[in-house]
Amino acid sequence: MHIRGKLGQRVITESEVAKPAAPIIVPRVASVSTLINPTEPGWKNIANITIPLTAQVLFVPWGTGSTPAVDVQAAHDNRRVIFRMSWEDKTPNKKLTRMSDYSDGAAVMFPLDEGEPSSIMMGFLKPVNIWHWKAARRHQDWAKVYAEFYVAAEKGTLLATHRSAFDHPPHGSDIVDNLATMPGTITPKKNQQVEGKAVWNNGRWYVTYSRSLASSKATEDVQFKTGDEFWTAFAVWDGERKERASRKSIADWVPFVLEESRAAK
Repeated sequence: MHIRGKLGQRVITESEVAKPAAPIIVPRVASVSTLINPTEPGWKNIANITIPLTAQVLFVPWGTGSTPAVDVQAAHDNRRVIFRMSWEDKTPNKKLTRMSDYSDGAAVMFPLDEGEPSSIMMGFLKPVNIWHWKAARRHQDWAKVYAEFYVAAEKGTLLATHRSAFDHPPHGSDIVDNLATMPGTITPKKNQQVEGKAVWNNGRWYVTYSRSLASSKATEDVQFKTGDEFWTAFAVWDGERKERASRKSIADWVPFVLEESRAAK
């Protein structure tokens, strides 16, 4: 991979870029319904891939690189697909009681255009579907009193944020299903279809994301087909390190393939 970018005097070299993990084969299981519980014993039977993360350094605020890797598992049952992300985090940041508090979070991102996407390290300039989890989302009642406000990004800078980014998920899931066309344009979708849950246990977060393989809106939702390759990228925010917005650890695009059923082979 040969990547080189520049933001002001900050140069991004190949050595700073997390290399994509090996392609992940997503196995077919009888049902993914029980796997929505992040600590369901059935996850022990699904292969785990460790994906390296690197600090996001294209946009202010830059990432801290506090999360070096994330473990990813996935499965499908010909109707739904499910992903589980897990990573080390000694301090769970789940409540925002002060303006200086920041939440843990994680996201899975899929390109909506076909074909292999350009490196995520150079940003993205085409539509993407982002499934975003935030530990403190259900505890941010204070945020609902503001129509919009500003969040400190770096010393001397402010990041404009709309209240929709902090609202409780309207469908009872821990995950918010979003669209974006470039960094800073993330928008929650009206039709929320992604389900998921999160558990912190023994110094690790475990987060699940699940959705039907296909939807009626290909322009807004990633479409999954058995046997076809698709791409995804991952991100983690460490609230203890005051990570938020673009301050995060990210992985480059990783290819996946949904295993075909025996009848289809």
